[in-house]
Amino acid sequence: MKFRAKAVDLVFIRTFSQLLSALSRCSRNFVLRITPDKLIFVLSDKEAANAASSVSAWGEIPRDPYFSEYAMEGVSPEDNEIYLEISPEKIAGCLSTLRSSHNVAGLKIKLTKKFVPCLTFETEFQSINSTPTCVHDVPVVLVVRRMWSHYQDPDVPPFDISVGMPELKMVRLALDRMKNLGPRLTIRASRQGKLSLSVDSYNVKCTVKFNDLRVYDLSDGDVQESENVEEDITQNPNVQFSVEVDMKTIIQTISSDLQKPSNFIGSLCDTRRLHLYFLYGDISLQYSIPSVGVDS
Repeated sequence: MKFRAKAVDLVFIRTFSQLLSALSRCSRNFVLRITPDKLIFVLSDKEAANAASSVSAWGEIPRDPYFSEYAMEGVSPEDNEIYLEISPEKIAGCLSTLRSSHNVAGLKIKLTKKFVPCLTFETEFQSINSTPTCVHDVPVVLVVRRMWSHYQDPDVPPFDISVGMPELKMVRLALDRMKNLGPRLTIRASRQGKLSLSVDSYNVKCTVKFNDLRVYDLSDGDVQESENVEEDITQNPNVQFSVEVDMKTIIQTISSDLQKPSNFIGSLCDTRRLHLYFLYGDISLQYSIPSVGVDS
């Protein structure tokens, strides 16, 4: 097995670091799937990832256009992939200096063999007389082939509605103001492009409303504006979909590690699950959050 990649785009390198930092808030361990055309991060704990009562998280980074060099050889020609159990927290830690540094020349990632298998990160810095390099070896665990089926993309039920969320910082600010009012957040959305975030506890009720949001059709996995919005509104003018989620969980998923995405979509499976989709160019980060009290 071999893997080697290089990136020279500073914006991408910073986004890569932020994605890993955000994922580390969900679990201490993820599995990195290295394929010929992309890198995929999947929640490592197979029981948690498949349980209806747990949060699922995964991110994808395509090979093009982000890596100027990308070469890999999987376990075999038939199974041309590599599965590594990693700690996103450790990787984000070794890349933390990239967030504020402006003299980064490139980032190399290699699968290496030290005392144990490692992902080696080599950060190159610009200098007048030389090219200083900072090297970090992050231990990894190779996942055997019989376990690969546990680390595919999580199954997500069909969405009842998908809306373009308000600007991320506005949602973050609203939840920050509401987090001490109650342990649960109720999210409601309609095909009229209306969205509300509310907390209803025994002594207080607080609701934040947003209007004129885009309604999307994600039924085939692609992000596109729904063509049947007007028909749905005419037939069901007052229909709403809602889900109640744990406040701490959703605050973790929209952590300050995430910068403004190019697209931010919230999808609801009525009363069952909330799906958050962040898009940064061609890089995607997704969370699937169960409704509070869902057991199956």
